[in-house]
Amino acid sequence: SSPLLQARMFSAERAEHIRFVIKNGVLPPQDIRWDSSDSPYGYYQSGSDELIQVVKPPLGVCLPEIANMESAYFEGLEEVLALLIKNTIPFRVIPEALLTTEWDGLDELIVTASGVSVWGLRKLQGFCAAGGKVVTIGDSLDVAEEISFSEWQNQHKV
Repeated sequence: SSPLLQARMFSAERAEHIRFVIKNGVLPPQDIRWDSSDSPYGYYQSGSDELIQVVKPPLGVCLPEIANMESAYFEGLEEVLALLIKNTIPFRVIPEALLTTEWDGLDELIVTASGVSVWGLRKLQGFCAAGGKVVTIGDSLDVAEEISFSEWQNQHKV
């Protein structure tokens, strides 16, 4: 029932070469679906061997590294995930470790300042240089294109 727990358990960082299809999950679809067009990653349809592509959401939520077990690294993420789900805002959960390979198509990325590693900070700087905006939960990370989560909420009327 916890969006954060589900995101952590089925993170692509945990099992990079395995695709999870979650039945009755609390997060929006995070991968290809079967016979269900509600996935931004596309879906397969019975009787066809072609993947039907759908546009991925331009909003991402960065998941701190799996090795970080302390709850302080995830501070605020549970509430943010619940808010996005409640308001039916489409988003992608992207592990920090896979950020540079998964940021294609993202305009904004929500991160928790307490959970960003030194390498993650460098990736976020690259994300900003590529035209992305970082939305920070907690203290500022001092990256080029950054706004606080409360500013983001005001802009999006959430």
